[in-house]
Amino acid sequence: MTGKRLPADCQPKLPRRAQHTTLVLGTLCTAAVLALAACGGGGDGTSGNAAPSGSAQSGGQASAPAGGQTGSTSPTSSTGPTTATAGSCYTVSGPAPAAAAGSGISLLPARGSAVGNYRVLDEPRSAGLCYANYRREQVGLPPLAARDPLNTTAQSHTDYMLANATLTHDEISGKPGYTGATANDRIQAAYPTDATAEVVAGANRWTSVANAQLSMQPKDALVSDLVDAPFHRAALLGSYGSAGSGYAEWVGANGSGTSANYYQTIDLADRSKAGSDNQMVAYPFNGQSDVPVNWVNTESPNPAPGYQNSTMGYPVLLQAINTSLQFDADNFVITDAQGNNVNCIKVDSRSSGLSSDASGLAICTPVAPLVSQQRYSVRVTGRLGSQPVDLSWSFTTR
Repeated sequence: MTGKRLPADCQPKLPRRAQHTTLVLGTLCTAAVLALAACGGGGDGTSGNAAPSGSAQSGGQASAPAGGQTGSTSPTSSTGPTTATAGSCYTVSGPAPAAAAGSGISLLPARGSAVGNYRVLDEPRSAGLCYANYRREQVGLPPLAARDPLNTTAQSHTDYMLANATLTHDEISGKPGYTGATANDRIQAAYPTDATAEVVAGANRWTSVANAQLSMQPKDALVSDLVDAPFHRAALLGSYGSAGSGYAEWVGANGSGTSANYYQTIDLADRSKAGSDNQMVAYPFNGQSDVPVNWVNTESPNPAPGYQNSTMGYPVLLQAINTSLQFDADNFVITDAQGNNVNCIKVDSRSSGLSSDASGLAICTPVAPLVSQQRYSVRVTGRLGSQPVDLSWSFTTR
């Protein structure tokens, strides 16, 4: 099974994303609010490009994000204390599949159904991170190791957001719960590392029922939404090795009804190259069978120019392990079970305004929802660095 979206009466509205890999989503609804902000890039595990931090006002527009950081210090992944998260919501069976023979460009072998029995954990701090790890392991990436110092940093920032009722990566000195101005400042102070990134998410709900029980359900809802949004997905499937998670919520009376505020932070650290420079990650991955048929395009940057706020088909992502390499997706073709081409909007780093945001990746978003329980095939041709790309895979919708 997969994580489900937090109920909302409208879809997210997004502010503009700044340079590099800052990603911000926001929404405002009459009875429910879902807002997400992510910073984090695909990462390349070689150049150590770090993600900038984004910011958004819950239910409103975002302010300009600040850039992310790479550090000169050594990663602490080999010595930092860990908390069991990876695999605690799913099972992994059998050995990892072997990489394709030869030196040409190939897909990172997906573990697929060998990673299964997913269940939503009962506690949001671990539920969101475990969902991200579930998807990472399915595509063939290693899970993010949960580090206690990063858990502490993420929780402190989450407490700051709740105390100040704002969804943001940046903190202001003097405000309740302040621990550091930027995500990089906070992470480096607790956990010196060679790369940092941060994903934050928030949601608000309201009901006319007094004293309602509004604890967030399901507990992985916010991170599940991030995986659906292709630029956010690219960040969570990036080349980081460690993470920490924080969660905070408030439920109380609001007029004659009940309201709730939820906030979550995932801090990422440690460059970790999960494959070789001639490998790429696809999502939906080869053989995936639980792919949603649709997605509402409210992401910034916009992966489908001209279709902002439209209900589209589920976006397909192809991302290099080393995202510092130039990836030109000259042809990105999706076909249905009858062999008909699916009309989709393709973007890569050559697309207007996306030279940094789409570094090392390409996205094709179908202009109309896909058909339920149908097999779709994908073929992408082009160049990654100096090598030709000709990759094919398939997936099936729910």
